[in-house]
Amino acid sequence: MLPPRSAPDPLHVNLKSFSPPGNLLSLRRIIAAMIIEVRSSGADPVRIANSVAVLAGAFLRATEAGDVQLRLAAIELNYDAEEEQFDEYQRNG
Repeated sequence: MLPPRSAPDPLHVNLKSFSPPGNLLSLRRIIAAMIIEVRSSGADPVRIANSVAVLAGAFLRATEAGDVQLRLAAIELNYDAEEEQFDEYQRNG
């Protein structure tokens, strides 16, 4: 005998589809949209709180990684510019 059918889980109904994130900014946008969807799902408040907590942690990690990525890019640009200046100095003496 099959178990009785239960109502669909509100956290898994009508989920928006997203294309895979291409960068950290798009990942943050997807996570933010997921938080909004979960909060408006009508699911059990404890499940909502747990889901939002997990998503918020992921959002913070993506934000921190994005900040580090931007800082590293700025350092690399600065290094490249200084290296060019040094090479030019050596060539022109």
